[in-house]
Amino acid sequence: MMSEQPVRTFNQRLERYRDLLDGIFHHLYLGPQWYGYQCKRSAESYAPAFFRCRDRKSFLRVIAELVSLTRMWRCVPVHYFRYGLYRRGVAAAQLENYASSAESVG
Repeated sequence: MMSEQPVRTFNQRLERYRDLLDGIFHHLYLGPQWYGYQCKRSAESYAPAFFRCRDRKSFLRVIAELVSLTRMWRCVPVHYFRYGLYRRGVAAAQLENYASSAESVG
């Protein structure tokens, strides 16, 4: 004996895929705008502090850590500059701990 599937109306089918469609829309349309906004705000707010800092890591080290954090966090690590993770006193293990503590909060 087969159970019958309920007949779904167009509105019910649309509601089922609404979240998926919203996610795709936000990712494709709003994602680049958000990224551009984040880059602009970071450049205005955090770049001057980064370049003034006399206790920062070398540029090569900063770039290597940014690449590593981008791969680890799967997003642009804007918090690297916001929280001063470019300072010499912040070790790689602390960066990983920062990432794991941020994931547990979010």
